[in-house]
Amino acid sequence: MQLVRFLASLALVLAVACVQAQTVTLRMSYWIPPTSQPGPHLEDWARQIGQASGGSLVVQTFPAAQLGKPTDHYDMARDGVVDIAWAVPGFQAGRFPVFSAAELPFMGANNHSGVAAIDEWYRPYAAKEMNDVHYCMAMSAPISYLNFSSKKVEAPSDIKGVRMRPTNTTTGRFLSSVGASVVQVPASETSEAFNRGLVDGVVFSFRLLQPFGLDKHIKYMLDMPISMSMSAMVMNKKRYDGLSAAHRKVIDQFCSSEWAAKIGKQWNDWEDAGKAGVTGAAGKTLYKPSKEAEAQWRAAAQPLHQQWAKEAAEKAGIDAQKAYNDLRQKLGAANAQL
Repeated sequence: MQLVRFLASLALVLAVACVQAQTVTLRMSYWIPPTSQPGPHLEDWARQIGQASGGSLVVQTFPAAQLGKPTDHYDMARDGVVDIAWAVPGFQAGRFPVFSAAELPFMGANNHSGVAAIDEWYRPYAAKEMNDVHYCMAMSAPISYLNFSSKKVEAPSDIKGVRMRPTNTTTGRFLSSVGASVVQVPASETSEAFNRGLVDGVVFSFRLLQPFGLDKHIKYMLDMPISMSMSAMVMNKKRYDGLSAAHRKVIDQFCSSEWAAKIGKQWNDWEDAGKAGVTGAAGKTLYKPSKEAEAQWRAAAQPLHQQWAKEAAEKAGIDAQKAYNDLRQKLGAANAQL
């Protein structure tokens, strides 16, 4: 009888150990090729989650929009089409008014300490604004600039009528406010839009022009940082809640402001390492605006900042002025304010 009990207990222990040792696979989607930025860093992030879990968490990646369009990635995570998605909230106008503050012109720079500051600032707001997913962390491409194909633009008055592809809705509204004609096309289709004469310029970081084949179209580059190009890593809420406590702890390690800064630094280092090769290439003109012209750009952006506060208060029900001031303060403390 004792032997029977012992064997039964042993079987239970082994069964529990077997369940605990089962590998959990998480499906992660992003919409660029794995060789394009930040693809290598996203792949590394996924691998390191597996290593930190001792191999019991496997993040299976699906790059290059295999599972859905770039504009669908937030909803893909929300709906459980994937477990983790790299999403760009700014693709959907007005849906995430609080998050869009980080995209305002002349708000933030320095996409490692800057994005960490934004992530810390946004987390309390994410609990409400992105409450249908598990918010992981904010991300940002290197700072964006104005790049043009055939016309040298220095002051806001020079951009009237110029057809521009913005990085997000917020930047698009800014360009429209100074008279540009805004053309919304996916980054992957922008080179073809140049070929067809549909766009005259883009808002992009300098080196990031290369992976999308845009550098061959650009002749004039205004050396004046405009805005951060924000994105977010999000996770299916039910999937996160259903993980074991140990696995949630691992995910929490990698869904943090520290990791936002780490990926931001990797991306920014890549930008800095190749920036000169793009801006100094044959046929390229890199130029700075006059102090007067820069002041005009900054003044032109102020109505959009004020409009953000009004809309965020109405749509998100927050103290928008406090949120705005807090973000400016955090960016200033991180030496990441434009």
